[in-house]
Amino acid sequence: MTLSRLIRFFIAALLSTVAAAQAATVGDVSHIKGQEGDTLTGFGLVVGLSGTGDGSTPTLRAYAKFLEQLGTPLTRGDKRQVLLDEIKSTPNVAMVFVTVELPAAGAREGDKLTCRVSAPSAKSLEGGELLNTVLHGPNPNAYAMASGRIQIDDPNSLARGKVDAGVRVIRDVKNQFVFSGKMTLVLDSNHASFAMAQEIEHAINADAEFVSRQIARAIDPKNIDVTVPEAYLEAPVQFANAIKSIALTSLPRDNRVIINKSTGVIVIGANVEIMPVAISHKNLTIEVGGDDPAPTNAFRELNPQAEQSTPSLPALVSSLNTLQVSTKDMIEIIKAIDRKGALFGTLIIE
Repeated sequence: MTLSRLIRFFIAALLSTVAAAQAATVGDVSHIKGQEGDTLTGFGLVVGLSGTGDGSTPTLRAYAKFLEQLGTPLTRGDKRQVLLDEIKSTPNVAMVFVTVELPAAGAREGDKLTCRVSAPSAKSLEGGELLNTVLHGPNPNAYAMASGRIQIDDPNSLARGKVDAGVRVIRDVKNQFVFSGKMTLVLDSNHASFAMAQEIEHAINADAEFVSRQIARAIDPKNIDVTVPEAYLEAPVQFANAIKSIALTSLPRDNRVIINKSTGVIVIGANVEIMPVAISHKNLTIEVGGDDPAPTNAFRELNPQAEQSTPSLPALVSSLNTLQVSTKDMIEIIKAIDRKGALFGTLIIE
């Protein structure tokens, strides 16, 4: 009869609060409304392909139109006839979608950017050259021109590529960030919460320069309105920098547990606590929490802070790692603890 290995120990809080060398700031967890990136798009033609173009009628018509704009005659005698048949014999052309992400700070005329190129029908864009393509924003205005040699990033996806520094901005894109004397801070999605919005409101209003004005007001878990003082109305950039540089000294407790099942990555907030539980998994029997008047020396080596009383998930995971429990098993244990209602935090499985 084979006896399973029985390991019995009590796990308490393992991690203590460590003062950070530099406090987080408002700018680390939020951005200013209006300072978001934008996307320009356009339809273009790629030439120079080795028989891997799409050869579709819309592509050939667009190519013929392009040749006409360059001064190539597309008439024969007194009857207009687009020479689609002649073009069709060389399938080295493809129609593509062209996109470019504008920086959050905007763009100025003459800036060079990188664009992405993707073909809806062509087999491959390898070796192709993007012809001059007009790029538009949400409105009909042209903001940039794109052209250049296409580089393939992924050999398994030959119908997609990029043109490094192939975009030239032809119209300034300025992102306004002060509206009616106010600026809005938008919390990043992973930081948005009532607690974080309240902490930012408090940090701004408690700042030595703004304490007498009470200029910040959290309006929901993601947005904080900030009134621009009269002294800064003519210096909005200076004010924005001052606000984003304010330190957050009392950050809300991080009680999230994120598990990526495909990669096996487990990220746990240092403050995630668990109830005392008993775990039996495969050949392991583990007791977490409870009272142990005389912890063994072996346990002390695994859990050097055994005298503390509040169990924590980081402590459990640390001990499981010491016992060489597989990541897959560790994930199943954490999920079971959450199902039991013994996990004081939010479990996010990706």
